[in-house]
Amino acid sequence: MPGISAAQQLETAVIKASLAHAAAGTVRPERIVSEGNILESVDIGGDAIFAKQAELVRTAKKEVIIQTFAWDPGSPGAKVILDALLDALHSSQQQASSSDSSHEPLRVRLLINEGTGFAQNFMRLTSANKNRSGPKRWPSHPEALVGNYKKSSGHKYAPLTRDLDFQVRVHQHSSSNSIHAKSVIVDGAKAAVTGANVQSRNHGENPAYDFGITVSGPSALGMRDNFVAAWNRAVNPDQETTPLHEELDFAPETAAISSTKGLKMAVLTRRPDWNLLNTNNDNPQNRSFLAAVRAAQHNIQIMTPNFNSSALVRALADAANRGVRVEVLLSKGFNDERVNNPIAGGTNKSAASRLSRSVTNKEFLDVRYFKNPMKPDDPVPNGNGAGNGASHAKFMAVDGVLAIVGSANMDKTSWHFSGEMNLGLFDASATRRIKGSVFDPAWTHSEPV
Repeated sequence: MPGISAAQQLETAVIKASLAHAAAGTVRPERIVSEGNILESVDIGGDAIFAKQAELVRTAKKEVIIQTFAWDPGSPGAKVILDALLDALHSSQQQASSSDSSHEPLRVRLLINEGTGFAQNFMRLTSANKNRSGPKRWPSHPEALVGNYKKSSGHKYAPLTRDLDFQVRVHQHSSSNSIHAKSVIVDGAKAAVTGANVQSRNHGENPAYDFGITVSGPSALGMRDNFVAAWNRAVNPDQETTPLHEELDFAPETAAISSTKGLKMAVLTRRPDWNLLNTNNDNPQNRSFLAAVRAAQHNIQIMTPNFNSSALVRALADAANRGVRVEVLLSKGFNDERVNNPIAGGTNKSAASRLSRSVTNKEFLDVRYFKNPMKPDDPVPNGNGAGNGASHAKFMAVDGVLAIVGSANMDKTSWHFSGEMNLGLFDASATRRIKGSVFDPAWTHSEPV
């Protein structure tokens, strides 16, 4: 396209793909793409990820909404978030005591995935879960989610469920149509996006390798759309809860950033789908990934724990065969027990073999197994066992000018079954910052498949 730079062509292709399939996502078209955003931080490892989320929560004045695939109230991540909610509550109470006007309590909404039946048994096939036993469903009343199982008035976190407008919902599903997105959104103005669950395995001596980013600006409203869509479809057998409105009942406080100084971002989502035979790619997430790969002119970097999307394998092979350098960083043996079947799509090793066989220009393809840069002398982590330091990070970069981060794996489950949310950042500096923090250190230490 004459007069249009390669970066602009890439941006146009991705945005066009996301908007064309907006109806199959969770964000209203007018909120998918926004300008004037700021990349506030790139946080590596569970301690840093959840400390930054807590920092956001501590600033809340009106609303905190949190969604995650897994929430362990006893994990260090949950505790720092709950401590931050206590701080926000105390600040709110102090403000109310010094004001003559009426004061609404801080609105807190916590949305958690809950697999039942087949979905629960399927998840227990992973090496991280298969030896665990438990009830058919855990309680989902707010006290349980803050660790106050006995509903004691003297519990450290009892004020959260007593003095805040604290509601919990669970996304119940019996197929693979989970809610896999992970985000924290504060006052419709700031947000944290990550692939990390709120679990103890993200902390300790040898935690999972993961990352998150925090942003501020209008993209937070697009991410809020995603939360509202999921919340309003979710339930809670243990608490009476209320729907959320798409429109905020207050004006978000966002810094005035010009479009020339702020970043353009796109919220890329897909809705959950219970049909295990689904192979449709017509949603903002999948079409944006594919558009980015097809528009690439120089290089593509992908980091994912799970890799078997047929459409992506074909697109990456086509890219390498036309001279685009393709670098893929996989987690060895990750979830092999669960994915080694036609429904889930097969193992990382088998997908890497399919990709290699489809590429004639071998010099343009490099696929490696992740080796943890935090422990470079340790062997390549094998499997998805807690404490083995395997990578759970999800990242794509294209031509050094586009980064996509979020919850989606590059596999059949994230592409065809589960609900996902990702953020595309159209900026060379932001891409370089994220890639240099997350991908490059791991790539340097990792080993060929």
